[in-house]
Amino acid sequence: MSLRDNYNSPTKEKTDFEPLPKGAYVCELIEASARQRPFTNAQGVNEFETEIEWTVVAGAEKNRRIWQKCLHRETMAWMMKATWNALGLDGSPFDLLPADASESQIWIEWTRQVHLQSGSRCSVDVAVWVSKNGEKTGNNVEGISSVAASSANAEQGQGYGDGNGYGGAGYAEQPKAGDTVPF
Repeated sequence: MSLRDNYNSPTKEKTDFEPLPKGAYVCELIEASARQRPFTNAQGVNEFETEIEWTVVAGAEKNRRIWQKCLHRETMAWMMKATWNALGLDGSPFDLLPADASESQIWIEWTRQVHLQSGSRCSVDVAVWVSKNGEKTGNNVEGISSVAASSANAEQGQGYGDGNGYGGAGYAEQPKAGDTVPF
């Protein structure tokens, strides 16, 4: 359909921005970047987050994108560790920095190390969320796990995985408000 046809159409057509169905997808890591969120939380703070971009590599949803967002909070350490382990990284981001490194420096180093794994494949578990008023929908990453080397290239797609996922030397500089930090 043309822009004119869509403009005059009384119904919304399905787009690539519709949420993926709930399930596990074999995905390839495209990039990871950190930024300060452009809006404040309930306490009036502009928090930092890491965004990891994945591409589904197989199945009916092949070539769709998934964005994994991870707020830089203590409560998100489980996601930090699960992503680290799923990518097959040794040790932890804490091992790469001095013992007195700040949490911000650790998050930035984690993001950098994840970004360096671009091209790696993992099983990414997604769920669908719906806003309170029902007007918006989207996906949340609920889990991530490694895939066997033989499975990483398989055409598995949706439904792959067993459901048991999730569940550099020196200081990295903290980005400034509004910065996106591609590593």
